[in-house]
Amino acid sequence: MPFWKIDILASISSILGINKDIENSEKVIQEAIENALKIDSVKHIAYISTILAKQGKIEEAALLMETAFFCVRKISSNLDKCKPYKDISLELASQGKIKDAISYASRIDDLWHVELKSSALADISTEIAKQGEIEKADSLIQEAISCARGVKYGATVQNSKAIAHISWQLAKQGKIKEAFVCAESINYKDELEKTTAFKKISIELALQGN
Repeated sequence: MPFWKIDILASISSILGINKDIENSEKVIQEAIENALKIDSVKHIAYISTILAKQGKIEEAALLMETAFFCVRKISSNLDKCKPYKDISLELASQGKIKDAISYASRIDDLWHVELKSSALADISTEIAKQGEIEKADSLIQEAISCARGVKYGATVQNSKAIAHISWQLAKQGKIKEAFVCAESINYKDELEKTTAFKKISIELALQGN
């Protein structure tokens, strides 16, 4: 089954759950789980775990997240584990497991996958901000910025993408001035990334009614 179909099934289950159609919600989520497990999709397994957690199925969610951990352990290359680490970290943050989320994000190699690591830290920062822990969110977004600006060996495009993503997350947190400053710091040679960053900040401003 294509990845997008698993996404759709998971979303349908969530909507059915909100509408109190528990029986059909459970049928659909089980189909999503079965298909995600068939292809060892860490991203989808972790995502479905979050949906289960939001439905109040805490034990089932924890078991499924353990399955995601197991799938990552089966990957032989440490570099190939970096994207799954990010996927898991974001879902753990969505479930309120911030310490575990940061732990998984910190495992991402910050030399070859600096964009993944810095964006994961920025995304977790936004989740923390939603939960009202502003000081901790500020600290983590600064760590994300430091990570993005620490790129070596001329990886300027990756650096710019990382900074652009961080500027967007700052905007989502309502830190508009900081978002614009961050976007402005993008290397002048990467005009496309800078333009994209400003567009995303502007969209976020509109969504926030500013």
